Amino acid sequence: MEAEGPEARAYLLEGELRKTRGCGMLATVGLVIRRREAILILKRRADDFLPNLWEVPGGHVDPGESVEEAAARELWEETGWRLLRLGPLLNTFTYDGEGARTRQWNFAVTAAMTTPLVHPEHQAHRWVTRTSLNRYRMTADMHTLLTLALVEAIEEK
Repeated sequence: MEAEGPEARAYLLEGELRKTRGCGMLATVGLVIRRREAILILKRRADDFLPNLWEVPGGHVDPGESVEEAAARELWEETGWRLLRLGPLLNTFTYDGEGARTRQWNFAVTAAMTTPLVHPEHQAHRWVTRTSLNRYRMTADMHTLLTLALVEAIEEK
C-alpha cells in the first residue's frame, strides 16, 4: 500500500473499514512503536476484556473516524504521545472481541515521545525485545505481530 501514496493508501484503508463494518465487525488499530530494537507493550487491567494480557497500544476506530485519526487518538489516550507518522501496515488479525467479531489492523508508527509515557487504561508498560518477548502473556496473534515487528527491527540495523 505504501507505494501508491498516502491518498491511495487512505482510500484503500477506508474501503477495508467499510467492508469490515458491513460484515458487522468492529474495527481496531494496533500501534507498533519501536525504540531501537524494542517495542512498547502495555498490560491490560485485571477488570478488562483479556485481563492481564500484554498488547501494543491501540483501540477501536470510532464511527466517522478514519484509520489514521483513530491511530492518533488511541496513541494519545494510551501513551500521551502524538502521532508523527502512520507507517506501513504490518499485519491484520481477527478475534472475538467485546460483544462482536473484531478486525485489527497493526501499523508501525512514529510517535513524538517527548513526554513521559502515560498509560491510564493499562496497569504497566514494558519495552520488549526479541529475547524478552516470551516472558509476557499475550494472545497468539499479538505474539505473532511482535515477533514479526522485532525481526524487522533487527533486519533494519
